[in-house]
Formats: sequence, structure tokens, C-alpha cells
Amino acid sequence: MNSFLLLFIFLFDSFIASSRLLRLSYIYIHTHTHTHTKPLPVKIMINQKQLENVESFKYLGSILTCDGRCTFEITSRIAMAKAAFNKKRALFTSTLDLKLKKKLVKCYIWNRTLHGAETWTLRAVDQNTWKIFFKCGAAEG
Repeated sequence: MNSFLLLFIFLFDSFIASSRLLRLSYIYIHTHTHTHTKPLPVKIMINQKQLENVESFKYLGSILTCDGRCTFEITSRIAMAKAAFNKKRALFTSTLDLKLKKKLVKCYIWNRTLHGAETWTLRAVDQNTWKIFFKCGAAEG
């Protein structure tokens, strides 16, 4: 077991022991472990409950995967952008001024699409996905 995992287990056990002494209650918010490689499943026990090993999970609106890649997150964000556009289609296809339409697209579409993009690691396949999305006219303006 690596030293980080041992430190985590020690700190969490200390937290549980201290909370029992102080008669504090706590709530389990996350019950999953997550690694960036595919080693043998990690076995972490908290109060005689083993945490579940998962391939991916959603955290603060972003999808984290066990391989650390962003492909699924990017396709998910593009799908959110398309859904947001379709929800406001009547507004975007109306006779409003073009400059106003561009501002609305930046507000409603790009806001959802680029959330968390500063943390993405783009591989060639991810860059191609973005290029296709941009060529569809969604990025104009």
C-alpha cells in the first residue's frame, strides 16, 4: 500500500475516533474511491463498510474517470450545449440583432460548455471533437 493511502487511512481513523470521543456525528458524502490507473481494486474500510471502486463519477459537475482522460467530459459538455441551444432555439432563431444573438449564445451555451475546461487535458481525439463542434457554427462570435 502506498504511503499516501496509509496516511489517508490513519487520518480518517483519527477523525472517526475523535468524533466518537466528542460525541459528534458525521455524514458519509462520498463512498467511492478513484484512481487514475487500473490497478487492483483498493480496499478502504470505514466503520466496517468498504468503499466502492468505480470507473467514473460526477464531482462538482464534472465527470472524473479512472484513466484521467477528459473525452467523456468533453462529449458530455457538448451534449449539454446542444440541449441548451435546443431549449432556447426560438430565441436564437428569432429576428433579434446578430450581436445580441452572439451575446446570448455566449451567456447560455458557452457558459455550460466550457465549465471546467481549464483543467482538461486535450488529446488529439479530443481536439478533433472540438474542431467538429466549432465547424458546426456553434463557436462563431
